[in-house]
Amino acid sequence: PSPATPESAPVDDDRARRAGEVEAMARTITAEVAGRRNLALTGEFAVELIDRAGVREFVREALYAELTREEIRLFGRIESALGVLPVGADGEQVLLDLYEIGVLGIYDPERKTLLIGDFVGTTELGRVIGHEGAHGLQDMHFDLGALAKPTKGRSDFDTAKTFLIEGDAEAAYLAWLSGASGLASIGDDLLAMQADLVLGIDETMIPHATLTRKLQMPYTEGTAAMVRLAREQGFAAIDALYADLPSSSEQLLHPDKLAKREAPLAITIDAAPLLALVPDHREVWQDELGEAGLLAMLAEVE
Repeated sequence: PSPATPESAPVDDDRARRAGEVEAMARTITAEVAGRRNLALTGEFAVELIDRAGVREFVREALYAELTREEIRLFGRIESALGVLPVGADGEQVLLDLYEIGVLGIYDPERKTLLIGDFVGTTELGRVIGHEGAHGLQDMHFDLGALAKPTKGRSDFDTAKTFLIEGDAEAAYLAWLSGASGLASIGDDLLAMQADLVLGIDETMIPHATLTRKLQMPYTEGTAAMVRLAREQGFAAIDALYADLPSSSEQLLHPDKLAKREAPLAITIDAAPLLALVPDHREVWQDELGEAGLLAMLAEVE
């Protein structure tokens, strides 16, 4: 390591002071969110600042912890085949670019640490801390690290889990933000407006609009599902979902289907006739596509 210079010392002091302020705020807010969410603080957690380059590196390491480089490239090709990305796009770089720009905070279940962006402004800080602190609570009670692991060939099931995890964290933050009035003050009109904004994204507003919709839907539709469930049945109903996970994104998009646990329809495809047409090809991946993925892709269709 290089020794600090007179010019860098004040910057280091400012960062240390900022880190201390953020940690104190995080501990206060997380304790209050725990009370609103009815989940006790049962473990320790750390708080650190992270810059945008750190966000990118964290996401990159998380990708490679679960997938090989070949699988990541394959997923990019699949997304291109579905029209989600342009043909020839580097799926890994597209994801890293989107996360680097869009992520304000991360909860790291491996290190039990809230990573808060050092670029987050004062007005956004409470929301970021409340959301990531809620993830810390989820980890203490439901083992977030295990829940977040992908399930090979079951992308829609993984999407349903993400709807639950992110929607619950946002609902917990909103319950804290709403104070004594609680989630009763969060109207369906607000929830619908947020969903419409995400589904209304088009290519003229942001690159890779379909992928952006897919990444943001857990924070809008997922939040709507969890807020409605908690309003009607209390947070205990959300707790029960962690013990009996939803099996499809359809269940999270339609409360009646979740209540009935309407199972997704399994579709079996015989690849043999297709492979017979292209004998120089082979099957490399088989997966499921659920309602959330289709909704993101078809959002601009009337």
